[in-house]
Amino acid sequence: MFKIKMFITKLIHGEYSFKYVDLFRQNGLRSPFLRCIKDEFQFHILTFIKKDPKLKIFETSETIQFGNTSSSLTSDELLKTKGLPYCFNAFLFDEYEILMIGYHETIQNTKLKSIYTFANGVYIMGQYSFVDVKKEDSLNISKTLIKKYTADSTESLDKFFIKDKNKNYIYYADNGFDIAVKYFLVSDPKSKEIYSKFTDSILKTDTTNNKAIELKLNELF
Repeated sequence: MFKIKMFITKLIHGEYSFKYVDLFRQNGLRSPFLRCIKDEFQFHILTFIKKDPKLKIFETSETIQFGNTSSSLTSDELLKTKGLPYCFNAFLFDEYEILMIGYHETIQNTKLKSIYTFANGVYIMGQYSFVDVKKEDSLNISKTLIKKYTADSTESLDKFFIKDKNKNYIYYADNGFDIAVKYFLVSDPKSKEIYSKFTDSILKTDTTNNKAIELKLNELF
């Protein structure tokens, strides 16, 4: 019976879908795919929603985008263009179906993992992950990123943000073991609405102060 359900679900919704992965979960089985993240999704957006006020925010006149993708990118388009992914997550977060699709890539002779995130089909986030990067390579990555978007000559920083005029953000973080470069994409009205709901939900778990929530939402969007 399970194999029949699996076949039908795959036929209707596709292999890389929440419905397909959830079928395994409902039957007490592990996902058939390697996971892109093993921790909670909330931790991956908290750095944006609850920014550390001590971190520098560079402002840019350039439009922030993840690779050469457009804000209207769909998961089907991504899979068609880039092929079978290296890793895949599908789960519910705050009543949204989250898909995370990851690939191995090489940029400027550096190996990394790229992850594309969709919420109810809306493209909301991209991330580059560098593992086992030498200190001098880390310095080059951060300086190259700052130079690409700004004219700032700041010395290399372990953590910082870059913000464009549409309030898209890049978050760079080197924790000494790996480097994450996250692209929070909010310029599309649909993605902005999703981030607003995420922010509202997460902040309500920390406080019942509605005024504080309103101020935070205004600051972000």
